[in-house]
Amino acid sequence: MRRLSLAGLTLGETLVASAVMALLGTILLRTYSLAYRSYQMNTGKLEVQQRTRTTLQRITPILYAAIPTADSGTGHLQPAILYPAVGSAPRSEIRFQVPVHPVDPRAPVYRVQRIWLQDGTVRLDQNTPSDPRDDRILSQGLDSLEFLVLSDSTIQITAKARIPHFRSGEFHESRLQTMVQLPFKAMR
Repeated sequence: MRRLSLAGLTLGETLVASAVMALLGTILLRTYSLAYRSYQMNTGKLEVQQRTRTTLQRITPILYAAIPTADSGTGHLQPAILYPAVGSAPRSEIRFQVPVHPVDPRAPVYRVQRIWLQDGTVRLDQNTPSDPRDDRILSQGLDSLEFLVLSDSTIQITAKARIPHFRSGEFHESRLQTMVQLPFKAMR
């Protein structure tokens, strides 16, 4: 007589295998969701840090062009930074003098430039006061921008930005600060 071989899994073995697979699937899904959330958080942090860094990188070379001028009548040196005054409270606007290009060293001509924050947008006005349609936008998405004039040639700039995280309601924040040391050069 021939014996039949029953190949297969019992009900108990099938239930144990299904439970192990469900446990592994849950662990993998949890790991993926945590990694994805971490990725989104770090992307938001990088974005807000990039906003503030870009703003400071765009403002700094513009301020380097500021020049103290010598008053032709008295010969006294006029500061390169016109507003805010040295030692005053930080302001969201700065006005400074730059030479008009091309520069004629025998008879230099200067103009006033202005950088300020308005509704989250950092603007540069190259011929203050004038038509606002010719303003150059340096960056967008800032919450605050402060200029603190420490001396006639030293400016501290602080840029702050924050953006909401799309799910949690938390905010990603960045606050960067830099010092700008103006090269001392004066033209009569």
